[in-house]
Amino acid sequence: MAEILNFIKKRVEVVGTIAISLGMIFSIKYLFNSPISTSALIYLVLGISLFIIELRFMDEIKDFEKDKIANPTRPLPAGEISKKQVLTLIIATYLILILLCCVGYFFFSPLVGSLYALVVAWLTLMYYEFGIPKILNLSPIVYAISHQVIILPLCFFVVAVLAPNNTFSPQAIGYSMLILGSFFSFEVGRKMNPEAHSILGTYRVYYGKVTTHLFISLLIGLCLLGASQLGVFPWVLVPSIIVFVFQFLIFKNEKIFKIFEYVMTLNLLYNLWVLAIVKGFVA
Repeated sequence: MAEILNFIKKRVEVVGTIAISLGMIFSIKYLFNSPISTSALIYLVLGISLFIIELRFMDEIKDFEKDKIANPTRPLPAGEISKKQVLTLIIATYLILILLCCVGYFFFSPLVGSLYALVVAWLTLMYYEFGIPKILNLSPIVYAISHQVIILPLCFFVVAVLAPNNTFSPQAIGYSMLILGSFFSFEVGRKMNPEAHSILGTYRVYYGKVTTHLFISLLIGLCLLGASQLGVFPWVLVPSIIVFVFQFLIFKNEKIFKIFEYVMTLNLLYNLWVLAIVKGFVA
């Protein structure tokens, strides 16, 4: 048990995970001016948080061989926990996710349960790399797209719980674009170390500096497109400009890649909460 707790402490960002969950929940609440019951709040926090945690556990197993070379101090490659123990965590969490599908279906609505089941099913396919790992690993960006699109049903799932009549509305689609662009740009932007081990296949190392920055700019553009659909374009434009400024700075001096990672993290968290800030706290 001590090994498992130590592993979770080192590899699961509990506070960050809850912040992501609450940001999505309260942004949707204020977007549609929807009431939220205690049961719905608990269900959504569990649904989003455990999804993120399970994804973390799965990545630990998937990246094990790479981490033995590039990140040998992490708990699993360092031998602080066994693969069997991590697999046990994956199975236990997966069973809870299945239970949450059933809770959503029978206690909220068939749509809620079905959307969460889609999230869990896609997560399963991601773990097995859709049965075509060699093809996906030929291109980091193709691999990333196949994994990042899971954000879309997750967003629709939250809307289905809080505002079921608006599940696939233009606003829900706009929100999913904002969040997809935020997560995807974070995924690319947090891996800008030009000296990262080649086995990691990061975007910066694989595609080079110019193409990687183009990816980030396009994804920030997706965020702005979603924001315009939601009526919060100016609020998202400001942090987007900050990202663009730091893109210019890191383009000139790649030694500040860690600072850029922090910028992309803050941009993600801000965009997750922006609707709650603008339509809830500011209004």
